[in-house]
Amino acid sequence: MAPADCVLDNEMFKCEKAEYCVTKLVWTRIRDSIDDVVDSITLQDMVDEHNTIMANKKLEV
Repeated sequence: MAPADCVLDNEMFKCEKAEYCVTKLVWTRIRDSIDDVVDSITLQDMVDEHNTIMANKKLEV
């Protein structure tokens, strides 16, 4: 996942402004942050969160 094409790990896209782009560092850091978050969450984490939400919802009723 990338917030901008210029920071994709895909050699198909070549930005003509990459050499002097002042925002590429920002996009790269955002991409890396997204990757870190996605890599840190497991399917089990999501299942557990769902179960917690559903349990809390039942307590409210």
